[in-house]
Order: sequence, then C-alpha cells, then structure tokens
Amino acid sequence: MTADPSESVFILPDPLVQWPWKRILNPHYLQAKAESSAWIRSFDGILPRVQRAMDLGKIELLAALTYPLENKDVLRTCCDLMLLYTCYDEYTDVAMPHEARQLATIVMDALRNPHKPRPADECVIGEISR
Repeated sequence: MTADPSESVFILPDPLVQWPWKRILNPHYLQAKAESSAWIRSFDGILPRVQRAMDLGKIELLAALTYPLENKDVLRTCCDLMLLYTCYDEYTDVAMPHEARQLATIVMDALRNPHKPRPADECVIGEISR
C-alpha cells in the first residue's frame, strides 16, 4: 500500500538550538509595551480580529529584541511602527486588490500629511498612520 502524499509530515528543525548569538532584550521593553499597547487601543474602530492578532503577536517583544540597545523613545517608536505594520497587514490580508490599494493610499497620505485631519468615514488605519 502506498502512502497518500497529502498525509506527508514535515518536521522543521529548531533554529534556536544552536543559535550562536546572545538574546538581548531592551531594558525599556515593559514600559514601551505598556505605552504602545495603550496607544493602539486608544483608536476606535479597530476590528476585533485585528486587535486579537496584535495581542497574540507579541509585536512589542519583537521590537524590543530587534532594537535591544535603543533608548526608550526609539523603542516606543519602533513598537508603534510595528503595530501599525501588523494592523495594516491584517486589514490588507482580507481586502480585495482595489481595497488594498486604497488602504495603501490612505496610509501614504497620512504619513505625508500628519497634520491633516482624517475623514470621519475613513478606515482607522489612516488615523493610526497619522
């Protein structure tokens, strides 16, 4: 009897077993995480599934490991930016191509014009980007 190819099992190696570099966590992680999490939660209109993805993703921890030697303000900015990326990714993952292009236009407009108020009927990603 031949094995069904759809039942194949692949075991991926653990790349951290022999990781040669020391893990360094930014000492400002907990404070930056608290501030950044409060900031992203301050926006009305974030879809619950998007908020859940950001909560489960430990985005702030990724920032603290990526930028272990930066000061608190830089780390906070990195946390906020990574949360923006995650939020944008979650919205565009389920968007039709024309909707994804529209979201990209909104983000770019908000980044280029941070003092311009966002339209009330616009997706929350515009205000987060601003």
